[in-house]
Parts: sequence; C-alpha cells; structure tokens
Amino acid sequence: MMVEHTELAGSKVRLIPLRKLAPGENIVAQGAQARVRDELLPAGTAIHSAQIALAAACGYAALNVFIRPRVAILTTGDELVPVESEPAAGQIRNSNAPMLAAMVAAAGGEPWVLPTTADNAQSLDAALAQAAEADLILITAAFRQANSIW
Repeated sequence: MMVEHTELAGSKVRLIPLRKLAPGENIVAQGAQARVRDELLPAGTAIHSAQIALAAACGYAALNVFIRPRVAILTTGDELVPVESEPAAGQIRNSNAPMLAAMVAAAGGEPWVLPTTADNAQSLDAALAQAAEADLILITAAFRQANSIW
C-alpha cells in the first residue's frame, strides 16, 4: 500500500478511510524498469533534470561529465559585411560565421563568434590572441583576386 494512504493507529498501520487495496496493487516486479547492464544514459547525452533524476534513482550521486568545447569562429576579410548589411560592390555578407556557429552547436560545442577581422597582420594577431582562450579555433577567410571574390 502507498504510505500516503495510511495512518498510524496506536502501534498499527491501517488504510485511511475510503481507501481500498486490490490484490497486486502497488507492486512493481524486480527489473520492471531496467535490468542489470541496461544502458540508461548513453554516452554523449546532455544532462538535464530528467537525467539527474534517473541517475539518482539508480544510486548515482555524481556523474562523470565533460564540458562542451568552446569553439572560436574567426572570419577574416575586408570584403565581409554583417549579414544584416547590404553589400556594396566588391563586398559579400559574412555567411560563414552563422553557418559554422550552427554546425558547432549541432555537434555539441559552444560557438563563440568573434568580430570579423581585417586583412592585415596586426588585426589577425589581435584576433588570434583573443581566440586563444577557446578550446578550438575555426578560421575562414575570403580571398580577393582582381575584381572577384573567392
């Protein structure tokens, strides 16, 4: 019987009035929820409240987890303009940064989109120094040759 449907009467436990018990009620067979060696949380599963409850129900007070890698996304090119801008002649929208950010997030990483870097050594050095705080750096560049962009 469920404890919350009982009351203590002296030294005896009894069902509270109007409660009934059917044969087999509130009995869960051993192994009904999971069996030994069943995989309940596959590797790579994101840990949220439901997974914490499952782990606790199985007797795990702590889990070995890995932090999501922080991925710096660095786009370079004087010809790049923000997505919301209208490109002038010889310019293109920076479509690589949002695409790479979406791919990093889909793969379980934490995207960190850095500002577009100008095509000069000083700007690139500064951007790389900032990006060095990340676990991984993705660099994408557009190259200009004559009047076309590659």
